[in-house]
Amino acid sequence: MSKYIKMLREYSVQSFLQIRFEQLYGNIQTQLHTFMAIGDEEALHQYRVAIRSMRSLCQSFEAFIEEMHFKALNKALKSLQKESNAMRERDVFLGYLQTLVPLKHEDFHALVSLKERLSQEKEEAYTSFCGDDITRQKNLLSIQHYVKDATFYKASSTQSLIKPLYTIIKQLLKKIIKNSSSLDIYDKPKKFHALRLGYKTLRYVLEFAHVKQSAKKSKMMQNKFGLVQDTYNYCILLKRYAPSNSSFFYATLSSLEKDLQTYKRLCLQKENLKTLQNMKQKLKKIFTCKKG
Repeated sequence: MSKYIKMLREYSVQSFLQIRFEQLYGNIQTQLHTFMAIGDEEALHQYRVAIRSMRSLCQSFEAFIEEMHFKALNKALKSLQKESNAMRERDVFLGYLQTLVPLKHEDFHALVSLKERLSQEKEEAYTSFCGDDITRQKNLLSIQHYVKDATFYKASSTQSLIKPLYTIIKQLLKKIIKNSSSLDIYDKPKKFHALRLGYKTLRYVLEFAHVKQSAKKSKMMQNKFGLVQDTYNYCILLKRYAPSNSSFFYATLSSLEKDLQTYKRLCLQKENLKTLQNMKQKLKKIFTCKKG
């Protein structure tokens, strides 16, 4: 058992969650301030990461949070995340469009026109985001109140952190293994995306516990499944925005659909289940000092 895991024994569920929630809330405020001040896209990304991380921890430790408070906090975090979705979606799609290199003059102009349209929509989304400051500040104040309020937690949260933490990690891992075992290449991207979210939640909880190697492996798997979701989103957006009579965009879409199948196959590799089983054994050893 690592020194850090031993140190976790000194904390209750409540005390450690409060520390982490306050850290994440501070990061949300810092990244939001940076983005609003200079429009830094990386700050927006980190702002969203901090929101997702807090929400994942909130959902993972729901059993230790008063139901009414849990619903209110989860709603506020979901609202914060949702309001920046349009901006982020267009920014990521614009990044993909930058990789395209049309050879024909008319295709080049069609691509430029598409980028200009998306840039305009992104600017409109940014204006809307900045203009809805009252709702955002209300949500932020609500989150700040809950992370500092001791009545936010149930009485059971005063117990030692280590056992429920390991139980949560085992449950998350068990669900991922089960869903991975039944995954098929003909499954819709939605099922692959659900697994991506599963890996993401597991990663945030492992980062919370400072189990760095397993957190890195979770992120690696999350990114692998993310290729499926990102490529699927590009297909959807290309169908929505690109001219239907363009042979260049038609060929691009066909290429993306082939990539989608390739990325699905990567997610179905047998090595992935081996990685999960190895992670399961290592986590058992870390938390219990027992081998699998």
